[in-house]
Amino acid sequence: MITVWFSLTDTPEEAGPLFVVPGTHKGDLLTHCNNYDGNGSVFKGGRQIPMKLFDHENGVPLPMKRGSAIFMHKRTVHSSLPNISNRMRWSFDLRYNPTGQSTGRSAFPGFIARSRNNPKSELRDPVLWKKMWLDCRKKMSQINQKGSDEIKFSRWEDGHPDCEA
Repeated sequence: MITVWFSLTDTPEEAGPLFVVPGTHKGDLLTHCNNYDGNGSVFKGGRQIPMKLFDHENGVPLPMKRGSAIFMHKRTVHSSLPNISNRMRWSFDLRYNPTGQSTGRSAFPGFIARSRNNPKSELRDPVLWKKMWLDCRKKMSQINQKGSDEIKFSRWEDGHPDCEA
C-alpha cells in the first residue's frame, strides 16, 4: 500500500504538518494501541504506536507548500504534529494498494482506480463513487448505536503486550 498525503494549504511547522520517521518502512508493521498514554508526548488519544517500538528521535517534520505531496509506504511511522497556528490545516490522505489486497479498513469502500489487466473493472462513475461514500458516512454515524453492528477498525485487540506503558 502506498499512502499519498497532500496539503490543500501551506503547512509550516506551526500548522501541524506530517511528522515521519525515516527508515521505519523497512521493519514490520508496528502495534497501534488505543488511547495509549505511555509516550509522554504531544500525541494524545486515538490509536498510536508506542515510541518504545521505534527510534522516534530520528523523526522529522515535513512542512509543505499547498499542492505538495508526500508518498509513504504503509509501514512508515507517521503522525500529524499539533496545529498551534491560528489557521486551519486541510489535507488529504489517499491510499493505494494492489487489487485484491486487503486495505485493513473494511468499513471504508474500496474500488479499482486503474487496471491494465481489466480496465472495465475501474470505477469511473462519479455518482456511484459519491453513493459509496455517502453510504459509508451513514454507516459510520451509526457505529455503536442501538441495533448497529460493531465495525472493527484495528488489527490489534486492546490489551496487547506492546500497549503496556
